[in-house]
This record gives sequence, structure tokens and C-alpha cells, in this order.
Amino acid sequence: MLYRKVIDSGNKIHRLCKKVSSFKQRLFAAKELASSKKFENLITYVNPMTYNFIVSQVRTQQQKPKARRFLLEEKILALSILKASGKGYRLLSKIFTLPSKQTLTNLLNRIPFKTGLNNHLLENMANIIRTMKPIDRNAILIFDEMAIDSFLHFNIKADEIIGLEDFGAGEKHPKIADHVNVFMVKGLFRHWKQPICYTFSAGPSKHAHLKKLITLKISECHKIGLNILATVCDQGAPNQAAVNALIEDTNIYCNRNRIDGDKYFGFLIGDSEVIPLYDPPHLLKGLRNNLLNKDPHFNLNGKSCVAKREHIEQFYFFYVKGQDIRICPKLTDQHIVRNK
Repeated sequence: MLYRKVIDSGNKIHRLCKKVSSFKQRLFAAKELASSKKFENLITYVNPMTYNFIVSQVRTQQQKPKARRFLLEEKILALSILKASGKGYRLLSKIFTLPSKQTLTNLLNRIPFKTGLNNHLLENMANIIRTMKPIDRNAILIFDEMAIDSFLHFNIKADEIIGLEDFGAGEKHPKIADHVNVFMVKGLFRHWKQPICYTFSAGPSKHAHLKKLITLKISECHKIGLNILATVCDQGAPNQAAVNALIEDTNIYCNRNRIDGDKYFGFLIGDSEVIPLYDPPHLLKGLRNNLLNKDPHFNLNGKSCVAKREHIEQFYFFYVKGQDIRICPKLTDQHIVRNK
């Protein structure tokens, strides 16, 4: 046992001596590089971010991948590149020494972003909004819902169960969530966007609760200096019911408090009018579905007419597919047949 301890201690001393020697060599090389006049003059030609990037490349190029250590500023720079383009980050990783994707993921996991509104995120947005021009503060609130797989997970660090119905601010219910609702703010004149909130629900969100969330999110955006001019969502039944309820409340409030009784086109949040809009892709989809299942009625030269889809189908199957010389060769079944 004593012999084995002596051997292990000797091996450990040998590894430490080698490590110290390698560190001394790297330190000596770094001192020589830092003291050279050419390297000192480099900072006068580039900005501080570029200079720090060059220094990090000089420091880490000769190290093994698992021995590389990066500063927080270097990780943040790499994270901004990764979020801008994952494919571009993979290409740059082959040319430069950059933190691995797992390292950047671990950095993101250190940032708490729970359900509901995040106060730290709002404070950061408020600091940025103060530097914007007044016209760039005009924005819209976008919200959408999607179905997700049900899954329960116990987070040991947070000491909570993930996967239950959760609306933030301590409003959590013992129901397994299968839908997620996300709210995002997007600039109208300046191209910027920022998700501000997400919630989990068991089934589609109820319109009463969705109405409460819309009011709260717009009010918080107004507090940090944003001017929310409109909301954008799809034509889901809860979304329509929530928007109609907000408009109805505004009309009742106006009739009670205004002498002229004028009605707003949108709804009021505080003293600001917000216009509800439905996104064009879903409007086109709804129009297409109506044309597939219903016949449009119209007036032509004082006569009531009906446009039937059967006429288009008869034309397609007889004159396009039923003849050797096709009249409209670009028409296919995907344009005409309803099931396709």
C-alpha cells in the first residue's frame, strides 16, 4: 500500500510539474506578445470587441478543445452569433476557436425565464427603449397558441414540477398542460422583436383568461415606454371571443362616459386605443375554405348570380384532363380537387 501511494504521488507530481511548465511557457509567450509594439498598435485600428476576439484566438488556438476556457464577454459574443445563424456559427467554428454549443446552452440555462412576465427582461427592454426614437417605440403585440406533448418533469434546482398548467405569478393548477401560449412584441417602423411571456394551459386557453393576459401585457408594455398600436393573432375561437369581449367592454365604457357616444374601432387599454388584426395567412386560409364549401352570391348588371365551384371542376376534368391538347396545362389536381 505504501509503495502504491509513493507511485501515485510521483505520477501526480510529474503531471503537476508538466502542467506548471506548460503554463509558464504560455504565460511567457503571452507576455512577449502583449509587450510587442505591433500588438499594442493593433487596438488603435480595431474596436474593443474585435481586439478581445483576436486576443482570445491567440490565447486558445494552441490549446486542446477540452482545455479551452472563455470569458463571459467571449461567450456572449459567440451566443449572439449562434442565435443569428446556427449554420454560420458551425462554419465559423471550423475556422476559429469558439465555445461549443453545449457551453452556450449551459450559459443560457443560468438565466431564469419562467412562465408569465419576466421583470428582469422588462427592465432590460426599458433601458433600450429609452435610447429609441419616438417613432421606433410603436409596436404590435403578437400572440399565438399551439398544442404540445404532455410531459411531467421535476426540476431539482427550482424544486417544482414542470408540465402542469402555469400562467405565471404563482397561478399554477394541478392539471397536465398540453398547450402553450406565447406573446411577442414586434416593432412597426424598426425591425425588432422580443418574446415577453409564455404560459402553459390544459387545453386551449379560455377567452376570459386570454382577455386578462392581453390587458396585462399591453399595460406592462405601456409602462416601459412602448406604444402598442395593434394586436395580431389567428382566427381561433378563444382569440375572437377575447377580442370581441375587449371591444364590447370599450363600447360600454364609452357609452357611459362620453356624451357623443362614438364607438372606437378597436378597444381601450388605459387611454390608448389598440386595433385588433387577424394575420393575413389565416384570412386567406379562411377565404379558401369558404370558397371550397360555399357558393358566392353577387350582383352583375342588376341580376343576382351565383358562382358555383362545380363549373370550375367540370371545365378542368373535361377540357384539361379529358382532351389530348390541354387548354390550361399548368392546372393540376392540387388546384381543383378539394381533398388534395
